[in-house]
Formats: sequence, structure tokens, C-alpha cells
Amino acid sequence: MLHTEYELIPLRVHILTRKPMSWHDNVEEPADAKFLHLIRHAALEPTRKYTEPQTESQEIGWVTTPLVSEVLTAHAESLEEHG
Repeated sequence: MLHTEYELIPLRVHILTRKPMSWHDNVEEPADAKFLHLIRHAALEPTRKYTEPQTESQEIGWVTTPLVSEVLTAHAESLEEHG
């Protein structure tokens, strides 16, 4: 037999969790400086986060400054043109 009569039981309270990304649920809470620092640090590119590569894949392109200065390169090009 199908039960079709329903009633509210006031002693039972169902609590729903708040949505973490909802702006109106978090208005009253102040921003946590430590948490914001961690989020900003995590968003940085690896070369700004770490002093050296953390994986072998990061080793390629980690050092973006030329190993030979542009002055030496320009001098070598001028020597090739003249000689």
C-alpha cells in the first residue's frame, strides 16, 4: 500500500551546507590574509614560485636569459661580415 499522507516533523532539522563559491554566503566573513597569500602564491608561474626547477620538464626553458651576452653575439656577427 502506498503511503500518501505526509506531515512535517519539527524536531528533525536538515542542515544544508553553504556553497563555498557563493558570494552572498561569504559576505560576513573577513578575508583571511594567510589563505589569500597561499592562493596568490599557487597562481604564480613556476619560475617565480621556486628558485630551481621542480621537475625534469621544467628544466627545459627554466633559464630564459641567454648564456652568451648579446654584445658578444653582435661582435661575432660583425666579424663574420668582415672576414
